[in-house]
Amino acid sequence: GDTTQPYLNLSRKFNFPNTSSLVIGGSCPLPFEDMGHGWYKHFDDQCLEIDPEIQDHGQLKTFLQTRQALHTLLDQLVKVGFESKHIFLFGYGQGGTCAIDCACTYPEVLGAAISISGEVFPAVVSNALIKKYSNESKITPIISTFGNRALNSEESKAFERAKSNFNTICTQQAGISDTNTLRRFYTFPKNLIDMIKSEEEAMVIMKLFSDRMYSSATKTLEEMSKNGHLIEVNNFEETDYKQIE
Repeated sequence: GDTTQPYLNLSRKFNFPNTSSLVIGGSCPLPFEDMGHGWYKHFDDQCLEIDPEIQDHGQLKTFLQTRQALHTLLDQLVKVGFESKHIFLFGYGQGGTCAIDCACTYPEVLGAAISISGEVFPAVVSNALIKKYSNESKITPIISTFGNRALNSEESKAFERAKSNFNTICTQQAGISDTNTLRRFYTFPKNLIDMIKSEEEAMVIMKLFSDRMYSSATKTLEEMSKNGHLIEVNNFEETDYKQIE
């Protein structure tokens, strides 16, 4: 139910070097004008929240449409020159759910997916709509974070479902456990579905970015250096390039 502006502000706060941020808005309008858009159908015709466990046809249909749209976007980014392993997904709530789904279903390995308060879409687990791998080298890392304070019994149920489904996708895809470093489920002292609230939570996320971005960049620079492909830019405006042998 968000608009894109808060995420534009967040990307500026991250302030990653040599990194572009692409902020995308959901395509499913929410029933009240000022609520923004979601990533898949969240309310029924009576404006009541749809229980994810009932596998509502309309909800599943819009979810799979969003999956296809995001896959197409990733394909286009790869087509214009971005390596898939250098593409990172970050989402909150429904956006986090879709980030996890892309990490599980996109054909190429991505840099990582970070989900804040976004559970694995139940129908994805029950219908086995994720790809399976025989080894961990093809697995996209995922971090999923939630708060440890449920406000009611429904939130408690949602948390247990989220944790269980997250562990399920880990074991379904390559037999990796929830303790594996590639995919981790974290809880922090905050309300269940809050955005990032603490330095501890932020550090877990930033460490993943740091580990994955740094290792990729270092490897690339080392390969370029060995092959004499490093480029020196003397004057960026005039684009005066000189190859360093």
